[in-house]
Amino acid sequence: MKKHLLLLFATLLPMLVSAEAVKIKGIWYHLNTEERTAEVTRNPNNIDRYTEKSITIPSSVTYEEIEYSVTSIGEDAFSHSKSLTSLTIPEGVKDIGAGAFYFSEKLTTVNIPESITSIGERAFAYCKSLTAITIPEGVTKIERSTFNRCSSLATVKIPQSSKLTAIRVGAFTDCNSLTAINIPEGVDSIWDTSFANCESLTSINIPENSKLTYIGASAFNDCSKLTSINIPTGVTSIKNFTFFNCSSLTSIKIPADSKLTSIGSSAFHHCESLTSITIPAGVTEIRSNTFFYCSSLAAISVDEGNTTYDSRNDCNAIIETSTNTLVTGSATTIIPEDVTSIAESAFSGRRGLTTITIPQDVTNIGDGAFVGCYGLSSIHVTEGNPIYDSRGNCNAIINSSSNTLLTGCATTIIPESVTSIANSAFEGCSPLESIIIPEGLTSIGKNAFAYCSNLTSIVFPKSIEAIGAFTFYECHNLTDVYCLAEVVPTTEHSCYAYNLQNATLHVPSTAIENYKNSYPWSTFGNIVALTNEEMGIDNPEFRPQDSEPIYNLQGQRVANPTKGSIYIINGKKVAIK
Repeated sequence: MKKHLLLLFATLLPMLVSAEAVKIKGIWYHLNTEERTAEVTRNPNNIDRYTEKSITIPSSVTYEEIEYSVTSIGEDAFSHSKSLTSLTIPEGVKDIGAGAFYFSEKLTTVNIPESITSIGERAFAYCKSLTAITIPEGVTKIERSTFNRCSSLATVKIPQSSKLTAIRVGAFTDCNSLTAINIPEGVDSIWDTSFANCESLTSINIPENSKLTYIGASAFNDCSKLTSINIPTGVTSIKNFTFFNCSSLTSIKIPADSKLTSIGSSAFHHCESLTSITIPAGVTEIRSNTFFYCSSLAAISVDEGNTTYDSRNDCNAIIETSTNTLVTGSATTIIPEDVTSIAESAFSGRRGLTTITIPQDVTNIGDGAFVGCYGLSSIHVTEGNPIYDSRGNCNAIINSSSNTLLTGCATTIIPESVTSIANSAFEGCSPLESIIIPEGLTSIGKNAFAYCSNLTSIVFPKSIEAIGAFTFYECHNLTDVYCLAEVVPTTEHSCYAYNLQNATLHVPSTAIENYKNSYPWSTFGNIVALTNEEMGIDNPEFRPQDSEPIYNLQGQRVANPTKGSIYIINGKKVAIK
């Protein structure tokens, strides 16, 4: 019997809510005859959306002599309304459904009553004309993408007595006009990308007694005008990219009793105005590139109670205690003598760093450790280091066994014994204007001279064989490339990665056609023959006497020289005629 009653109830339930929307005084509703409530709904004719510019929703409606209280605005009710500019919601409405005003691009004003307790996902997303909003006290969550891409939204008011506990994924992403936000003390989580790309956001007020424990990945990504942030005591982790590219961020306050245990990858990537940071005692994990291109970072300290990291001898660096690995350095770092390893990107982008000394015990330097340190003018490796050297005071770091130049600067003179240049060796070295690669060097790694924005000329030796990807990426001022190699070097297609129409390639006359037919060399605006002077030939029409010894460029004596080739006779380079 019970089964039959349940089946009957399930059959009749849809009848309690009007199966079809009804139109009352220009607004469509679904009516619940059991509870005598009405929900504002979308126009069932998908072609004919709401066309009114201003709509005031009544607190109740009458249909067939029965009065219904308006309690909710349904899913997508006013979405894609092309004319709607203002809307008034009456007291008594509790819910605004998902996507209720989605893509209503002309909507500028919405009056939301205090009775509202729920605002659905995407409710106001892409309302690009909406300028201000007040979140009622009873709303507990700002859902996913609720105000996503409300590009004119400048003011968001949340009362101090708010019951808000969570700001969900992408809630205010791309709200480019938002300048400030007050986070109520009851909010315990700010999810991923919540305020990402809020380019005008300068202030985030988080109270000292905040219950906040979670800040998601990229939560404040690209908030380029944000100047300061307080990390509440209860936050345990700063996730990946949380403050990525917050270029105006100068101050991060983390309390002494912080529960913070980890800082994610690229969490403060490109925070170019950040000058100092203190790592709390409880932090046990700092991921890669955490402070990548924090170009103003000059003061770093680690709480003395931290058992994982330290900043020994006030070195202004973060060192992993157990491995003696320098994880992050600053513009004022002096590398302690007991450090044995320098991590990947440890000093990346420290523009104020002018001099660096690599201690004797350092046996490992990670990739890109000094990328973008364009202020570097003095690089020295302590004598006795078994792995690295700076031979001949060359102002570079060289791997002794492979003769590979790992890190250079604007004052580097590449030694003749170097046979290769490593990936990113000069990347971001903007003061560098010209470079001569010595004979004997055969390969250049990817990104080796990327972002050398003032580089105007480079000379490749005859020995060059291979050039990696993006080697000269963003070298927009490069006007002359001299390549003495008669055999066209192998290159990645993206070797130059910019327009070369205003640049000239100088190559041996015998190899011009080969260069013209080889990409990317063929993209140079001009390809011309090297002059004898550029080739280093002292006498282009020399006819050797039988008694004069002839040597090739490798110093080996030649019995039968080839006409047109270059040799050394009496200490001079000559072309045999």
